[in-house]
Amino acid sequence: MRFIEKTYSPTSLDNWKTGRIAANQGLIYDELAAQPQSDLKDLLISEQKGLCCYCQQVITNNNSTIEHFLPQSKYKKHETEYLNLHLACKYSRGKGIKKEDKYCDVKKGNDLIINAILHPECETFFRYTKNGEILPNDFIFKNYKEFNKNVEKLNLKNQAILHLINVLNLNSIDLINKRKKTYNDTLKAMRKMSNAKKIAFLNKENAKQKLSRFPSLIKNIFEMELK
Repeated sequence: MRFIEKTYSPTSLDNWKTGRIAANQGLIYDELAAQPQSDLKDLLISEQKGLCCYCQQVITNNNSTIEHFLPQSKYKKHETEYLNLHLACKYSRGKGIKKEDKYCDVKKGNDLIINAILHPECETFFRYTKNGEILPNDFIFKNYKEFNKNVEKLNLKNQAILHLINVLNLNSIDLINKRKKTYNDTLKAMRKMSNAKKIAFLNKENAKQKLSRFPSLIKNIFEMELK
């Protein structure tokens, strides 16, 4: 998970809100017109550098959905607020996918989690294992199972991060397998690089407008190797 720097609400969305208020109509997301919705998705994809706000898989307009961080069903006053809207993937949606295999917004539902993605130091809250797991950035326990068995031993910050991981199911089998492959591929390629090339690679990747999947995992591996 990585920091998402929000910019400005799309003009078409602001104009839609102004028109609705002038007509004494509610700001209801499900009644959002096509143009502001399209402009919003384009902006969110750009802000998120083409990645799901939660799992960091690559998204497009077709395989993503607008996610209400504060659930739409519970926080009506925020359902069209730009700062509450992000873009999440659709990879675990569908009738054939079991409940335990769902992740990101479809798993989150109406639950509340810490809003890590709007914190500038978001990436430092997590670490990754060679087995593909995402964990709180604490080495007191070595794997996801141990963290969950010892929640009461964690500080409040890491309890909140673990809760986020659980609610979003970021350690689903699908995500673990995909991250494990990325981990192994990255490690193999990286070990052929000098430290100078590793640093240059990280800088180049970070400057891209569209990122490859799991950039925080890749960054984490490079930083560990550069220590």
